[in-house]
Amino acid sequence: MLEAGLRSTFRHFWTFFFIAAAITVPLHLIYVFLFHNVIAIRELAPQIALFPSARQVHFVGPPQLQHARMALWVLDAVEVALLPLAIRAAGAVLEMDQKGEVPTALKAWRDSFRRHRMKFLPRSNSAFLIAVLIAVVVGVFLDAIARLIAEPIGTNWSFVVLGLAQGSARAASAAFFLGTAAASSRVTSTRDVVKGGVL
Repeated sequence: MLEAGLRSTFRHFWTFFFIAAAITVPLHLIYVFLFHNVIAIRELAPQIALFPSARQVHFVGPPQLQHARMALWVLDAVEVALLPLAIRAAGAVLEMDQKGEVPTALKAWRDSFRRHRMKFLPRSNSAFLIAVLIAVVVGVFLDAIARLIAEPIGTNWSFVVLGLAQGSARAASAAFFLGTAAASSRVTSTRDVVKGGVL
């Protein structure tokens, strides 16, 4: 199951990437625009966190750092909450490929919304767990690269580059999960429930 998932991932990597990027890139861009002041002084964040609440550096104090951390947790939660829908879109990619069609991220998203009563249930929990592990490792690695890419950019634009880079890194790591998750899942619908009594 895992081998089939990895084959699907590499075969359709860029399609899975753009499926995930439709979620991650806009979210990260919104985040960096909202907290660009915090990002601009990120190297000083450990020192600023020790300041009194009223003391600030470039309009950033301990409360602003806390707000940025909480917003990042919300961003992570939203991405996780949207994963089931992204898995359905990835499943649509595999179905299009089986039919001999050329899958695209746009078609996959359209199909996932049309099939709103369909869901993917895992056939292999171990494959899911390994897919999560691979995605986390790839994500940590690519996030470190994203930070290195944004580092030499001037302060005025570094937050935009960082948002694009981190959103793309999340999408790339998610692509590894989506391919394996979709390949190791089975589709159920209302029709399946009526015929087979499956929920």
